[in-house]
Amino acid sequence: MKKSPVVITEPTAVAALKEIYEASAPGRLKWDFSTPGQVTALDGSLNVSKGVLTGLNLDCCIDYRRIYHFLRISPLSGLVNLTKLDFLGNRVSDLSPLAGLTNLKSLNLSWNEISDLSPLAGLTNLKRLDLGCNEISELSPLAGLTNLSTLDICENKTNDLSPLADLTKLTILVLGDNKISDLSPLAGLVNLTRLYLMNNKISDLSPLAGLSNLTELNLTVNRKISDLSPLAGLTKLTTLGLGGNKISDLSPLAGLVNLTRLYLWKNKISDLSPLAGLTNLSMLDICDNKTNDLSPLSHLRKLEHIDFRERTKRPPHSSPRRKVINLRRQG
Repeated sequence: MKKSPVVITEPTAVAALKEIYEASAPGRLKWDFSTPGQVTALDGSLNVSKGVLTGLNLDCCIDYRRIYHFLRISPLSGLVNLTKLDFLGNRVSDLSPLAGLTNLKSLNLSWNEISDLSPLAGLTNLKRLDLGCNEISELSPLAGLTNLSTLDICENKTNDLSPLADLTKLTILVLGDNKISDLSPLAGLVNLTRLYLMNNKISDLSPLAGLSNLTELNLTVNRKISDLSPLAGLTKLTTLGLGGNKISDLSPLAGLVNLTRLYLWKNKISDLSPLAGLTNLSMLDICDNKTNDLSPLSHLRKLEHIDFRERTKRPPHSSPRRKVINLRRQG
């Protein structure tokens, strides 16, 4: 679909965009500066309101064949009317040019080299912040960003979540691939609907017990989780990832009747009977466990995919799906 041209006449924005254009790879930005005092964008990268730049998306100038494509962040410092900025995949480490962009509501800085978040402390209008794949360990500058509804800090070096304790408007929180062990600061984030905590160092799930609005929860590859009892009351869950842990007892999951996708691979599970009542399940992964008896699954009519790979090679005409179908017929 052909994009409609966007015209920017705001002098500060025109100057900043000119500098960005000259620094980017030739041809990647479809911006036209032929008319003095304005820039016309043909690539959908700019949002405008009455000639004023309100949104800037620089994804289009990234060469994904390379790890990074470098653009300087300093030209952005005067773009005080921006409400949305995507500046991912650069070698940005110094965020100080963004400190004055207090109208920002959405900011994407993933895939950079950021460690210091202090320049973001005053961006209190932010509702969405993406900081994945950086070098961040200290989250304290985020403590005052109480309007955040979506926060992504995956693939960083974070272990202390206490600065997030008062971000009670959060509905989506992505914390995978960090060094997290203590979830207690999350206990009050009762508006969360999606929480991703894969590949950390978590063993105690009790702080999650009150997060009753969760619909998606990913706790895969924490390697230490064995007690699922804190999850028993999370009855709105539709997707639950628990693979790569030390789970043997599934009984706390028996009441999670809204589950449609359940990932239990590589645990210590032998008894599937607690799953017998999960009649909305459509996908179940129980590979690399100690399970031989699939009969508890025989009445799960919506179960369309089951992964039951064993450590030893399966006979050529044997499949878990066929086993479940046969059990249903026998029932």
